[in-house]
Amino acid sequence: MQLSIPATLLAICSLAATSCKDTEITEIENSAAIYIEGANSNKLSSGPQSTLIEQQSKSSINWQPWSSQVFTLAKQEKKTVLAFIGSSTNSYTKLILDDLARSNRTGKQINHNHICTLIDADIYPAQLILAEKLHTLSNQKLSNPIIIWYSHEGLPISWISIQQSQISRVNEMIQQTSHTIDTLWHDSSEYVLHNSRDSIAKLKSYINESQSVEALKASEMNRFARKLLANYDHNTGQIDNLPVYPPSEHLQLVSQLDEMKFPKLQDIAHDTIDQFIYSPMIDPISGGVYTRRLETTWDKPEFAKDLSTQAQTATALINAGQRFDHKRSIQQAKEILDFCDQQLLDPTTNLYKLAINHSVIDYVDSPDLWTADELKNILSEEEFRIISIAFDIRNLGNLPMIDDPRRQLYKQNSLGLRSSLEDIAYKLSIPQDKLYALYSSATKKIAKQKTSHKPDAQTSALVAAGPNIELATAYATLAQRTNDELAEKKARELYDQIRQLFVKENSISQAYFNGEDVGVPANANVYARMVKLALQMYQLTLEPNYLKHAVACQNQMRENFYDQSISTMTESNSEDSPVPLQFGFNTMPNTRMRPSTHAISYSNLSTLLQLTGDVGYKNELDSVMPKINNSNGHSTAIYIDYLSAYYASQKPCVYFIGALANDEQKAMHKFAIQSAVKVAKIHPDHPTHFHKQNTAAADIPNTAVVQKNGKTIGVASSLAELKKFLAE
Repeated sequence: MQLSIPATLLAICSLAATSCKDTEITEIENSAAIYIEGANSNKLSSGPQSTLIEQQSKSSINWQPWSSQVFTLAKQEKKTVLAFIGSSTNSYTKLILDDLARSNRTGKQINHNHICTLIDADIYPAQLILAEKLHTLSNQKLSNPIIIWYSHEGLPISWISIQQSQISRVNEMIQQTSHTIDTLWHDSSEYVLHNSRDSIAKLKSYINESQSVEALKASEMNRFARKLLANYDHNTGQIDNLPVYPPSEHLQLVSQLDEMKFPKLQDIAHDTIDQFIYSPMIDPISGGVYTRRLETTWDKPEFAKDLSTQAQTATALINAGQRFDHKRSIQQAKEILDFCDQQLLDPTTNLYKLAINHSVIDYVDSPDLWTADELKNILSEEEFRIISIAFDIRNLGNLPMIDDPRRQLYKQNSLGLRSSLEDIAYKLSIPQDKLYALYSSATKKIAKQKTSHKPDAQTSALVAAGPNIELATAYATLAQRTNDELAEKKARELYDQIRQLFVKENSISQAYFNGEDVGVPANANVYARMVKLALQMYQLTLEPNYLKHAVACQNQMRENFYDQSISTMTESNSEDSPVPLQFGFNTMPNTRMRPSTHAISYSNLSTLLQLTGDVGYKNELDSVMPKINNSNGHSTAIYIDYLSAYYASQKPCVYFIGALANDEQKAMHKFAIQSAVKVAKIHPDHPTHFHKQNTAAADIPNTAVVQKNGKTIGVASSLAELKKFLAE
């Protein structure tokens, strides 16, 4: 029985990952590399630039910029394409690329066998979605970085993602897979093309989800939400069997739910917030949130803080904190936003860089791991006592690698608040004021030691549109939920700067590097985020220009990404990806592509339909409604993005007129509402529209107008009456 080319190669790659027997490739090892015309040198410096691309521009690998040209070269030279997809925010990407460049044997082989192209996922994030679809189709575990082998037609032949435990054997894995693909290609390229066409047809069927689909009903949405809540593990901060979802997404979902339909929601929310705040995810010394949980591995630990994670976490904490009256949650969100200002602000553009990252370095030099002895040397006895309890410090001495070779215990000494300071004060019978002073003194001493004696972090110089839009969204959310005027001012400034830098006449730019546009158009996810931000700014300010911007951006998104051949929107244009990618269900563990474009568009179109009444949005909305594909049985958890968007769209908006807003507007956020905005008067021509600022007297003073799904459901003249409308 013959297997398809991908299945054959995946089986070989699986064997390589477990046994990795040494394979002699004498025709490569004993001869000089055979360079191909047009790709006989590293040409990364001629393409879009980023921190990752710049670092590899002098590599001995003949990396080519990602473009349609690599497929033209492959066809001319009768070769396959090796596409390495990585990110500057992932330390292992640079580690592996540097290792490949140092390996004379691997370098010669892949230069000889393939046209090699290096793809920065921060510039081309849609490539991660393709990788996720391929791995899901083949039931493989996905991690970064990823390697995909393409035919000259742009069809995937084989793919592997490199697990951290495989890094020491990555050269052998690539050598074996490269040799197998090259042999099969030269034996019968038509056979390989036939199989890859067949496989991609199955992939397109999976992506397009065109068979056996049914719109989700409200009862099914509630069932999925209950299942997700039930599967949340408070010990790990993750949904069972779903480690790719960050805790912030769970918080967002919880914030949108209604206590009437979901019992014990308040307890679930507080447990979730506490578990997240008092965990190693948050850095209490330098500030910010780590991109992923600190994991114990065979290799060295990784510490990165990217802008998307900061923005998404802050937004989730603001929503959950205000909704469930968790004051520490709001404060933590503000501290995360302060971290962005202090560590990620780019003075050239007045926007924010992609990430700050401590590269994979020796454990003894890690700025984020400490031994008990190191802390004792810089703290007083009383300070150390408090820090030991606050951070759950284990007294491992200075021999962590000998006593604990896999860091099962040593990783616990990565500093993170494990309980609230109030609980610690109670446990030690210390007045809270005194404990706060000792804790503050201790953290400042540790921060000074970290700055003075530890290596500097590497900051990605890439300024990307998507993460900056998310940060502006976080500030707009803070303004909506807390009536913070400074937050509203910051949201306005960021919005204006984003439009000035990224929004062009007919497109949006993906990113800037060192103050220069990288020349790559943004993918659909960025457009969706921009529409969402404009709508949020309109709901916050009621200024018509924001609604106008949202409509224009939605129209531009439709024009740029509607693919008539598959009758739907795609994640990117044809130049970005050789395979059309319909945006849809997306479980990729990549914060820059979450939530999915599908879910954001569902929310945007629902809001646009409510605000404008344009039935054209109804047709678009139908195409992105939550659906179940009965033929492939999607995991329930895939719908987490949809659930958050769905429940948010069902919540009412409250518009306060007159004095009632002064006393009750803030309290309204504890109800399940979209927004609460103070207005001057109702628009005379549009009963569902309002004026944010108007010197004329209010039409209905001291009242609150409640709207749901674009329609007024009641006008309240008292808090009791307002609560009644909101409870309906």
